Amino acid sequence: MANVFLDGQMHSIARHLVKLEKKVESRFGGKLDVVAEVEEINFKYGLVPAADLASFSREISDLVVFEKNRVVKKLDPIGFGKFKLDDLMGKNSVQKMDDELDVGLGGKTV
Repeated sequence: MANVFLDGQMHSIARHLVKLEKKVESRFGGKLDVVAEVEEINFKYGLVPAADLASFSREISDLVVFEKNRVVKKLDPIGFGKFKLDDLMGKNSVQKMDDELDVGLGGKTV
């Protein structure tokens, strides 16, 4: 469950930086130093320990690129709800593959 929150939090930071980058480009004609901004955010809010700062900066930088290149802007909420329900109930493709592998190896039966 922690990953659900972590993903949302990191994407939120990335989206903030995309907005900031657009403002910097439009107002000053310059380029935003994403790593420096991530370090500043971490210094101000203490999001990760110093030992994790390089990884955090790299991951946020990757997410900034992802957010800037995002094409899909919306998912159908009912379809996504069905997907999440199947995921929670173990009816997703990963669970099906695990079950098939177990059966093939003589483990549990589906």
